[in-house]
Amino acid sequence: MPAIAIGDPPEGASTVLIDADQSAHVSEVTATMQGIGVSSNGWLAMRGVATRPLCSTPCAVHLPRGPHSLIFRRADGSWGGTAQLDVGMKPTAYRYAMGRESSGVGLRVGGIMALTFGFSAASTGLFFYAVGDEIGARSLATPFAVGGIGLTVLGAVLLYLGRPEVQNGSGVRWEVSEMAMRR
Repeated sequence: MPAIAIGDPPEGASTVLIDADQSAHVSEVTATMQGIGVSSNGWLAMRGVATRPLCSTPCAVHLPRGPHSLIFRRADGSWGGTAQLDVGMKPTAYRYAMGRESSGVGLRVGGIMALTFGFSAASTGLFFYAVGDEIGARSLATPFAVGGIGLTVLGAVLLYLGRPEVQNGSGVRWEVSEMAMRR
């Protein structure tokens, strides 16, 4: 970690050296909010997080002693992970390995489309089976029903494969000697 001079911490705070395996912007969670609303039409749940920017890695900051929730974002703004850090009396170093977040948007869109068309085709096949003799479409009942069921199953599989995947990062904290801080 390169030398970073920020002076002595104020009363009740300690110095924290923060680094990550990739260039990252670090923010501290200052508040969380949750709310639930209920009406005759349904319910609504909301969650919010207030943050303040701390630094870009590698960096040194003064934080008040006690627990802190940190959010790491990659330099491109994408999510990198969250961390809980307890700041004690002595200077602390914190090294973070960024997490990852993947989203199969294409698979989910394809899954929704396949489910929609598959359900429609299966319903049409069942309709043709029920009234096909009257309208002369009984021969279309089986292909529509079987194809629709197959398309519906394909849509369900695509939705499953396209589900979002989040792997949080991991951090290591250790105390730094006063002598190492003065170098």
